[in-house]
Amino acid sequence: MKRRRLSIFIDESGDLGKYNKVTEFYVLSFVFHDQKNDISSQIEKLNNSLTKYSKHPFAIHSEPLIRREEMYKEMLPKERREIFIKLFFFSMNTGITFKCFVFSKKNYQSTESLLKHIAIELNSYFVSNRKLFEKYDEIIIYYDNGQLPIKYSIATLFAPLFKNFEIRKVLPSDYRLFQTADMICTMFLMDAKYQNHPMSNSEKIIFNSKYDFYHDFMNSLKTKELK
Repeated sequence: MKRRRLSIFIDESGDLGKYNKVTEFYVLSFVFHDQKNDISSQIEKLNNSLTKYSKHPFAIHSEPLIRREEMYKEMLPKERREIFIKLFFFSMNTGITFKCFVFSKKNYQSTESLLKHIAIELNSYFVSNRKLFEKYDEIIIYYDNGQLPIKYSIATLFAPLFKNFEIRKVLPSDYRLFQTADMICTMFLMDAKYQNHPMSNSEKIIFNSKYDFYHDFMNSLKTKELK
């Protein structure tokens, strides 16, 4: 019998430092891909569609894309919106599910307090969904080691729960689903900010309005979340 493998792509937005107005939140996303679901054709289609924007393959980083930073500085607003939409619909049509955790840093006195709460939330989620993950013969976790305490927390969490798991360091350019995890972090960060803040001008260029952000993107995305 063919072994069942699950890929988990993990990304984050924000840092583990103390609360400030620039980094109010720490967001952590997990994208789940059952490897029996072959998405090579969707990846090829996305890659081919991006050749009009650059001669060379490139990773899609959602936050710089929205803010017109890094490699996106010279792109037209229309082009940046097109790229985001391509990644979004790629992500929606690959059969993935995900879980995203949003932590408001003002609720924690220190990095240690935040890390403790992250560990509690992750443990609660994976324990409650243990039967779902146990059906896989192998779990491969892809993470860029952005925050080493998170890597150690994941390893500590998974060790007693699942027999066959492996953590692999990944570059964002290596996997489109890692870029999906990045996109999910960005969208949930925006969702959290919109509770108390207006949309920025750069966000309006991509999403037009808060109503359109939720109606055209966020509400659909949430249907893929594995509770």
